Amino acid sequence: TDLDAGSPAGVWSFDGASRALVQTATTQGGALGADDPRKAGSMLLSRVGGAPLALARFIAVVEFESATAQGVGLVFGRTGADRWHFLASQANGYHMFGRKAGPAWSVIGTPASAGFSVGRRHTLALTAFDHTLRVALDGVQTLEVHTDEPVPAGEIGFFTHGNNGARFHRVRLLELV
Repeated sequence: TDLDAGSPAGVWSFDGASRALVQTATTQGGALGADDPRKAGSMLLSRVGGAPLALARFIAVVEFESATAQGVGLVFGRTGADRWHFLASQANGYHMFGRKAGPAWSVIGTPASAGFSVGRRHTLALTAFDHTLRVALDGVQTLEVHTDEPVPAGEIGFFTHGNNGARFHRVRLLELV
């Protein structure tokens, strides 16, 4: 497994009062800082009618907040348990794109000095189109990278790394053609 020894599995629930998906376990594999590409964590994948989505070109807009400073983001282009891309954001720290391909973890491009504020609701927008990955936080672009290969059509979902206080309020997905 890619999780650190003793790391709990993710614990996801729906909070009806705030209409949010909540992740309450400190699921983590790899260091929290931007210097380690291994960002194993908890994922909640989107399934429409029980079937996984297979998106390659898309815009995902997510409203979230976090009670802790650790990683919050999205997993996308997931074609298997050991093949996926991710966007990780850490409070007042970084935005990072990365990839897991088999046993190997890698950072895509150079992480940006950016991140969210703890205890405040934010809007995160991720665009994946051919060789370009772009992210904006609260309407301000924070990172754009270009990949060697386009992101494969695969599953998309919420992602946390060492964060036991993440709340995802709303997501809008737009497939690009």
